[in-house]
Amino acid sequence: MKSLHLKLPVALISLLALFTLSSCSHNLREEFDMSVSKYNNMLSSNELGTASLFAADGVRANYLARAAALKDTRIIDYHIINSAYAEEKQRATVEVEMSYYNLYTYKVKSLRDMQQWIYSEEKGIKGWRINSLLPEFK
Repeated sequence: MKSLHLKLPVALISLLALFTLSSCSHNLREEFDMSVSKYNNMLSSNELGTASLFAADGVRANYLARAAALKDTRIIDYHIINSAYAEEKQRATVEVEMSYYNLYTYKVKSLRDMQQWIYSEEKGIKGWRINSLLPEFK
């Protein structure tokens, strides 16, 4: 009898592991820092679809539409400028400067993204989720 093997993308497996580990942890700040880092690393690796797994349910559809519109944009670097963290409210704001270019112009530009984060439980998984859309890269 052959066994059935399901193949999941490595990024999806690592995100599921991250959410599982974060639900066991009691340090929300560490979870937050790890989520922000993973999310922005995915953006700078142009893994917008995978990064959408961090999107809160309330913004996911619009987030995916914005990600699809960025098919010709490449984020090449990011730098966290500021982070306002409120553990008691389970909310945070992260100001991120991103460098990017369009595939047709190759001119490097930068912008500042104000990411809104919330700690919530969705589909039985507790974790930090981005509650804002990707910025408009012009």
